[in-house]
Amino acid sequence: MIVHRIVKDKCARVRPSASRSQRNAGAGNQSRFLRLAAFLACALLLALPGNAATLLTTLGVGSKPVQVVVNSSAHLAYVVNEGSNSVSVIDTETLKVTKTLTVGTGPIAIATNPAAGLVYVGNSTAGTISPIKTTTVQAAWNVGGTPAALAVDGALGEVYVMDTARNQIEILDDTKGTLLKTISTSLPPTAMAVNVVAHTLFVACSGGSGSVVVIDGAQKQIVTTIPVATGTTSISVDPITNVAVAVSPTANLHTTIQAGNGFAVSTQTGDSGAKPFATAYDSSLPNGLFLQADTGDGNVFFSDGSGEVTLGDAYFTGFQGANGLAISPSTNQMVVVLGGTDAVILVDLLNPLFPSNYHILNSGLGVAGVAFDPIGSKLFITNMADGTVCVYDISPRELVDAYEGSFDGNSINFNYIDSNPATGMVYTLRLGTLFAINEAAAGAGADGTRQNPAGVTAIPLGTINLGSVAVNVATNKIYAGINAGATYVVDGQTNVATPLTSIPSSANIGAIAVDYATNEILEWDSITGNLFVLDGSTNALLHTVLTGFAEFASLVVDPVHNLGYLGGVNAVYVVDPAAGALVTKITLGGQVFAEAINTDANRLYVLDGSKKLTVIDTSTHSVVTTVSLPFSQMESLAVNPNSGNYYIGMGDGNGVTHVYEMSGKKNKLVTDFSEKTIPALTGAASLCVNPLTNVVYVGSVFNTSASVVAAIDEQSGTVTAIPPLYDGAAQAMTLDMGTGVLAAAGYSYTNLFFPTSGVSGKDSVPIAVTGKGVQDAQTIATSPLFRTHNVKPSFKVTAAGNFGLSSTASVPTIGFYQLDGWQGNWKTAKLKPVSGTLTSAATVKLSGLSIGLHTLYFYAALGDVGTVQAGLPSGNSVGNSAAISPVGSVTFTVEK
Repeated sequence: MIVHRIVKDKCARVRPSASRSQRNAGAGNQSRFLRLAAFLACALLLALPGNAATLLTTLGVGSKPVQVVVNSSAHLAYVVNEGSNSVSVIDTETLKVTKTLTVGTGPIAIATNPAAGLVYVGNSTAGTISPIKTTTVQAAWNVGGTPAALAVDGALGEVYVMDTARNQIEILDDTKGTLLKTISTSLPPTAMAVNVVAHTLFVACSGGSGSVVVIDGAQKQIVTTIPVATGTTSISVDPITNVAVAVSPTANLHTTIQAGNGFAVSTQTGDSGAKPFATAYDSSLPNGLFLQADTGDGNVFFSDGSGEVTLGDAYFTGFQGANGLAISPSTNQMVVVLGGTDAVILVDLLNPLFPSNYHILNSGLGVAGVAFDPIGSKLFITNMADGTVCVYDISPRELVDAYEGSFDGNSINFNYIDSNPATGMVYTLRLGTLFAINEAAAGAGADGTRQNPAGVTAIPLGTINLGSVAVNVATNKIYAGINAGATYVVDGQTNVATPLTSIPSSANIGAIAVDYATNEILEWDSITGNLFVLDGSTNALLHTVLTGFAEFASLVVDPVHNLGYLGGVNAVYVVDPAAGALVTKITLGGQVFAEAINTDANRLYVLDGSKKLTVIDTSTHSVVTTVSLPFSQMESLAVNPNSGNYYIGMGDGNGVTHVYEMSGKKNKLVTDFSEKTIPALTGAASLCVNPLTNVVYVGSVFNTSASVVAAIDEQSGTVTAIPPLYDGAAQAMTLDMGTGVLAAAGYSYTNLFFPTSGVSGKDSVPIAVTGKGVQDAQTIATSPLFRTHNVKPSFKVTAAGNFGLSSTASVPTIGFYQLDGWQGNWKTAKLKPVSGTLTSAATVKLSGLSIGLHTLYFYAALGDVGTVQAGLPSGNSVGNSAAISPVGSVTFTVEK
């Protein structure tokens, strides 16, 4: 009896229980693949969900678009238009075709080399390679023959050209195009894969017979030629074990080549009609994961780094005709290309028996190629028959509900929330308790059951009348504002709450903000009208600023100008916290409801009760303009510092939600996102912006099963509904800019939306990255946060290959970084090996930083990160796996 084993840690990989010799012994005539696949696939299809990802846009490109690659560091995608001898360049942020480049005739192959800043296009008819530097085509490299596929070893500085006309591989210098060596393959080459760790090229060949030619890239010579079945369409390789897997639909064979074991060969026969067509390697697990799609039975079989498929190990898509695979190891996702159809299947590589992990993505006519943008969480699909490219938002947004208690019956319609990006903690304040939520612990403890408090620590406070919460990231202290009685400060390391004795115990603290320019805490007392300024390190009272009014107020801080903005009764009060003085008063037409500040643009946005949005220049404290609004039910306000656009959440009084997107430059309406036409908008109680991805989140207070949060992609204007699990509300939201986790407080839970498909914190990634500040004479502190007076600080970024075996060749070679998520292209950092370790590092020096809180983002890559395996859509497996890390971060402050 065949039993499909389910992995407990939500990983799809199953380690075989039998020895390799036992498994190989029965591989002759008996199928090695699952015979219950058809039954299970049908069962899954009954529950298979529709589009879980969101179609952002469909772009017109050239004639017969085939292959596509993405250079995440430059925010560019490149589409090969075979029918019009061109390459369309797509900005992956604005989702627009920015340029159409003329290349040679018959372009079918493409590869990218971020280390060299180049993209290569193979022109099959012209016999040339067109190198592209960003958006400029350089002089063509003449190679002759028919360049049908390309591969890159960036560490060696070599480009491999598969020449199907002359049965050979040309090795070129990756920046000059100089021919370094020509190597004959005898038989016509059909597919190839490069091992960027061992610097070995595997070339599958087919004709009257079949072979795999193994080439040493460093020595530029053939190591061996291995006889295999004819008709090989795809090959992939494990960069550490140097195991290669080749598949042949003609022979219905899966072939494993163990280069480390004398190039031993073993074969496995597919079920009747299976026809294994495409293979790819996923480096996201310690021992790797080979995946192999069958065109005949709709299954994608998988194995560990040994390459041997064990009985029952398969994803059951239920769709025949698979002729391509693409992998995103950093997000643990796979795409299956269905030949001759107008759709692909996106699979989260978790448990293969969970229907929620399978997503059908409809596309244009005649899907030909796909490519991941793992940094931007997008998928690009080329459609050869109608000349289009479909772009999907494939952010996993895995939801974990952190349970706090049964508060549903308390009529709670407000909560307060903040996060600490330096520690991965979220703090939700409700009733008489501050809940400290460890994101990683909540994810690791998620078991799919209701009322699961994993990762949640309850910190009781002295009263149920709570008014505000703020995290001081610099000191890891959390301040809880109380509307009656003592105000508390909580130690983020010990979770111990202590009454704040430096201000009067009778104070009603209804608003708190942190000034990172001076490490000062601002607390507003709505009874006396006093604004208290505290020392963030000692909590000593520094100043008391009397404003002259006592009422509900909002409070934001501008650390660049070192000013606080207190929105109150018919006015905004500008306060200098360092001097403890009131600077000026800006008169408005009504009670201030909400404020949002864009320090980059020197703009403060204020909503008030007179149905007005006032724009204030923070450098002059003058009113730039006043925008009249059609609705009196003001709910929320937020600004995207990336684009400068700001968002207003409102209700029309008749139960219809509106979110206005306003131009930050013209202060004019860009889009009215209305619930009438966008059902995903079920309320706008809270707004939150992710400047790294240009996504605006809209939270609802309504207990609905349709959408607890709506995600607006600012570039495309597309709105995605994110349904809840157990709590249908997102009354207040915060984004942890360090981890990318969105936290939304509901009635009884805080919903945590993770940006990857693995939420346990235990999932391996191909490359791990860390960063820390470099101490100098201007360093204030290094723990719990790096704090400095230096506006040109340096940081050490370290990367480590996480491929399961100790090999210096697996050390990452190139890094990319940017500041705060809205700087544009990622800058390159050369990673140098650290002596005596399996890591590499680079020192990144920033410059021209503004005063305040910042986040440095970075990721690392090993060699080529975007090679398309072959040029013809009828005979390839789309792409090699990208050896790229998830985005890491380090949060720090620059202080006066």
